[in-house]
Amino acid sequence: MAIVSKQISKLRIFLMFDYCLHPETMVETLCGPKAISKLVIGEKVLTCRNGRISHGKVSKAIKVKYLPAYRLTFDNGESVIASSDHKWPTNVMYVKDRERAIVAKTTTELLVGESMVPCKTSYAGPSKYPTWYSYCAAEYVYKHELVADAFLGPRPAGCHIHHKDENKNNYSPENLEYVDASEHLSKHSKENYRRQDHTFRIERLRIGQSHKSIDGEDNPNAKLSDNDVRKMRRLFSNGSTINELIGKFGVCGTHIKDIVYNRKRLLLENHKLVKKEYLGPQPMYSITVEPDHNYVLSCGVVTYNSQNELRHLAELSGDPLLIKQFNSGIDIHCLVGNKLTGWPIEKIRDDEEIRRLIKNFHFSIVNGVSKEGLLTYMISKGVKTTKEKCDELYDKYFAEYKGVKRYCDKHRVIGESGDVVETLFGFKHRISFGHKEGRSPGNQAINMPIQGSAHQMILLALALLDIEPMHYCYLDEPIMEIHDALNFVCEFRHLQEAYEQGKALMEHSVVTYSLKHFNLKFRIPFEVDAKVGFCLGSLIKYKGEPMDVVLDKWRAYHKKVDVEALQKLIPATV
Repeated sequence: MAIVSKQISKLRIFLMFDYCLHPETMVETLCGPKAISKLVIGEKVLTCRNGRISHGKVSKAIKVKYLPAYRLTFDNGESVIASSDHKWPTNVMYVKDRERAIVAKTTTELLVGESMVPCKTSYAGPSKYPTWYSYCAAEYVYKHELVADAFLGPRPAGCHIHHKDENKNNYSPENLEYVDASEHLSKHSKENYRRQDHTFRIERLRIGQSHKSIDGEDNPNAKLSDNDVRKMRRLFSNGSTINELIGKFGVCGTHIKDIVYNRKRLLLENHKLVKKEYLGPQPMYSITVEPDHNYVLSCGVVTYNSQNELRHLAELSGDPLLIKQFNSGIDIHCLVGNKLTGWPIEKIRDDEEIRRLIKNFHFSIVNGVSKEGLLTYMISKGVKTTKEKCDELYDKYFAEYKGVKRYCDKHRVIGESGDVVETLFGFKHRISFGHKEGRSPGNQAINMPIQGSAHQMILLALALLDIEPMHYCYLDEPIMEIHDALNFVCEFRHLQEAYEQGKALMEHSVVTYSLKHFNLKFRIPFEVDAKVGFCLGSLIKYKGEPMDVVLDKWRAYHKKVDVEALQKLIPATV
């Protein structure tokens, strides 16, 4: 790994752009709650993947700066402090096709009463193993299974997970091991025998029958209110012992165990927002979690951590399916590919060739490429495919994305008639018949509103740099803009800060300004990608990594670019 000297840290580096929580915010790691300011790169945390609790790895952890912030309080009594532009997945609901709809909203946009994506804990199975779940208690995952998968790797066939101290509530990585199934059953033979005991079976029946009684504070004999139950669970999760809770609440230990282990008093909470307070500027931290780009907070809610031209296509066409997919927070190319081919999302995400096929096909739609010209376009982008595959993707896409089809058909007619097209911001442009760069008027009419809208958002970003210079102090040297991208120069040592300011500028401030001055409310969140390098010819993707990692990656890539350029200049010897 490269060692970054003081001299190197002061070098000027190019930063091209094609969210935040208070430092005391607790994040659920697989080893217990931890403050976001204490998280390190590589730490394993809980995430939400396709509606089920999973795990991911922190790939970036950075202190940002003081930002305007709100305190959000939820119906479970927990609260969190977040910056005004931090994004949250909200409005979980069932629609007609029985799929969940998730809408990404910033802290500023959140309204009291809105439902957050929850993460809850419970118990399942005859032995009452602790679980995590999100939407439905039936879609749970055992805590020890998730921890073992993260730290021990996938479970080998024919093996069970064994708790070394035989305490099923101790799911720390050090207490888990994979053992042969027969060996594991042998270790627990005494417990298996006890389950056949008549007295034990009668006790299980008694507990099951008790579910029919009136539960909660509505029971006239209840000694605890629902607020007492919430407080008790919160104290237990923060380390209070059963004996301490007995002294505080005045009920027996068995009753307390039933409550803290969720065997009784299952409160009907959906983690709704019940209070929102503005706190003014607060110190903020930001983390990125791969591969899900979300993570679970200890207060029990899920939170989020660019395909801007495709986003403008969704806005301009109003296509409901494309808008819904962008709001899901899942990679758009994976979702579109899954819809068109049936390939699993994981396969598209992990296979670079397949993802490149779907990505370039989708951008052919943005560029107004016709069915006849699609194969030529794909080959020019280095995609290996066939005429049959291109035709299949084209027909399937417009059958599924009817809003995009209406947009393309309408604008192709406008282009052929030499009429005027309009961007999202209301700027108009008359289509010429010059076939610029070989593009037909129809192609121009489809593409111009998309690229024009993207470029006008860049112009708004440049204006905001001048309007609010103190908010973007590390972005004080813009050097170039290319219709949907901005290039800056900053000192290498300030790269992470500049990166965070650039994302805040282009993902949030521009959107807020568009709403205020153009009455333009976007239906989907906007995201940007960043590239960095010490020369414009060899920029690498950047997501907030430390300087030594960036230096290693850039040196390797720059050397590769140099070698390829030299090979093109020197004729091959015969």
